[in-house]
Amino acid sequence: MPALVEPDVRFHASFLRAMAGFAAEGRGGGHIGYDVAPEHRRRGHATAMLRAMLPIAAEQYGIERALITCDHDNLASRKVIEACGGVFEDRRGEKLRYWVPTT
Repeated sequence: MPALVEPDVRFHASFLRAMAGFAAEGRGGGHIGYDVAPEHRRRGHATAMLRAMLPIAAEQYGIERALITCDHDNLASRKVIEACGGVFEDRRGEKLRYWVPTT
């Protein structure tokens, strides 16, 4: 994964579910997770992580779009998803669902 702007930033980025499993099932999407330590938020790190992971989903797993969810009241996460091209699909309970292109 490409390096982020600040090397001392504590963050976590992972494919929360087996991307290959989604592809094998023909589901056409993937679920990606990321987190930034509170003291490093609002600096673009989450957007950078998501942008870095999307091409990996495409190139390594053949995923054309990824399902990204966030809590309905998490405006920061909504902005990250939308900045990466996320298209709102629906709300299911407390979660908003977006489809994000990987290329």
